[in-house]
Amino acid sequence: MKWINEWQLIRESNLLDVEHGEHRVSACLLLSYYHLPHHLKYCFTHCSIFPRGYVINRRRLISQWIAHGFVKPANQVQQPEDVGLAYFDSLLKVGFLQDAEEYQSSSGEVTTCKMHDLVHDLTRQILQDEFLSGIAATDQIKRCRYLSLISCTGEVDSTLFDKVRALYISRSNIAFDKTTNHQYCVRTIILDYIRAASLPLLISKFELLGYLEIYKVNCEELPEAISHCWNLQAIHVISCKRFAIVPESLAKLKKLRTLELVTSNVMTLPQSIGGCDNLQTLYIHDCRLNGIPDSVANIGKLRVISIVFPIYLRRALPSWCPLQHLPQCITLLSHLEYIDLKNCCLLEELPVLDNYPCSCLSSLFVQ
Repeated sequence: MKWINEWQLIRESNLLDVEHGEHRVSACLLLSYYHLPHHLKYCFTHCSIFPRGYVINRRRLISQWIAHGFVKPANQVQQPEDVGLAYFDSLLKVGFLQDAEEYQSSSGEVTTCKMHDLVHDLTRQILQDEFLSGIAATDQIKRCRYLSLISCTGEVDSTLFDKVRALYISRSNIAFDKTTNHQYCVRTIILDYIRAASLPLLISKFELLGYLEIYKVNCEELPEAISHCWNLQAIHVISCKRFAIVPESLAKLKKLRTLELVTSNVMTLPQSIGGCDNLQTLYIHDCRLNGIPDSVANIGKLRVISIVFPIYLRRALPSWCPLQHLPQCITLLSHLEYIDLKNCCLLEELPVLDNYPCSCLSSLFVQ
């Protein structure tokens, strides 16, 4: 009955009764949006936080959808990442995402896409005052759920974040009122070119955080405050060249599903990583990793290990000793499906896979 009422509203709205070509295209797009299933509507409007022309990484976008609870597996066998991939393909098929490109980067295989400007504008048109770009002292603050701060400076009114669920901050130098102890309900934070000093204070305010992406931030480590983000499911540290330390407190993140470190100075992972019971994907790309802790054998749900070394490091740092072997204990990982090792020029041995406890391992790539 509900869908009948929805289509009656669409029929009576005369969405296509417009004269100008661009407005007519927008009306057609809006009609296509109304036709989407509800779960895809949420995934689509979430993309409003990105700026125009933003290159969207498919894997990270799906992680964001999962953190917000938009992805609904039909049963316990289905993995949320696989369901999210189907959602992504559906949005691609109807043209709300476009220019999908698969390519081999220095850090492995990557799939990206973009949104047409008119489609991007549609996401914000649909959200209306639930989306806010910039810091504004208006009534719009009271309903803002998607917040994009680009090139903003100064202290932020704490009420701005009261209802925000997704936050994108780029090239901004913002500060919180340090006297407030209010904890916000933000699920996704993407930090792009911000001051490293702002990182601990930002993270400490978002206890319910599910997705954290740090891009080109001049930080050396994840702040200890991250251990209080008990709902954190995905951490992506991208192109932070000074980043070198993953804290031992990582073990407190019992919901963590994905850890991705790309282009950083990380040489070791903490032994405590074995306490991340729900970790399923581990990506270490363009880093200086020299070993994998034996404690990974305790991560029973781990499905993917992808380690890609930058080819220039061996020449630039002759004293560096890269990964030379994988610990035999990874054969205890009964759900491990995929191991990818690239540019591991000094790798001397692989674990003996005889008597491997499960037939899940389907791919082993060594280059």
